[in-house]
Amino acid sequence: MIENSNIKRKRLIESLNRVDFKLVSTDNHPILKIKKEIVEKVYQDENDFRVKCFEFGENFIEILRKEKFDNIFVQALFYTEPLVNFFEDKYVDYECIINDRYYEIKTDEKDIKDIFIDQFELGGAMKALNLMGKEAVELSERFYKVISENTNSEVYLYYTQELWNDYFFGVSWDRTYIIVNITTRKLWVMCFTDTD
Repeated sequence: MIENSNIKRKRLIESLNRVDFKLVSTDNHPILKIKKEIVEKVYQDENDFRVKCFEFGENFIEILRKEKFDNIFVQALFYTEPLVNFFEDKYVDYECIINDRYYEIKTDEKDIKDIFIDQFELGGAMKALNLMGKEAVELSERFYKVISENTNSEVYLYYTQELWNDYFFGVSWDRTYIIVNITTRKLWVMCFTDTD
């Protein structure tokens, strides 16, 4: 069983490395306004929330449709260009991300928004007061709208609390999110931390 998973993972890595992921410029993008607000209200400084966006072609969708968005698929994504290059100066511990325990996948809009509400309410170590109640709900709504681009998008959200590189310290508010928007053909990578 483990060997079959490893074989599938290697095959997926090879397939995903042939996908043309193009970095999307976020200059003047609405995500920057949301990021600033999240930093001001929830975290300590802008390094506590990192975000990048990549556009992908039809070949990524074909792989996704064939393989389905499961744990092994997401593990393979960690080995490919968007994630490997996300933290250019950080050590990537691939052994950490082969652990299924913390993997969670959401596809329902309400569930995805609830994930972000939880993230904003949880906050981090440095803030005395974190976002609560209506504020967290409202910010989550706007955050989702930016990522879905106000369309009726088909969205897959994956997140992990795994300590997959040395940007994180392995505490409850350290999370990595990968959001795949099939409709807009964009892959968002977001990392939250607040420990130093």
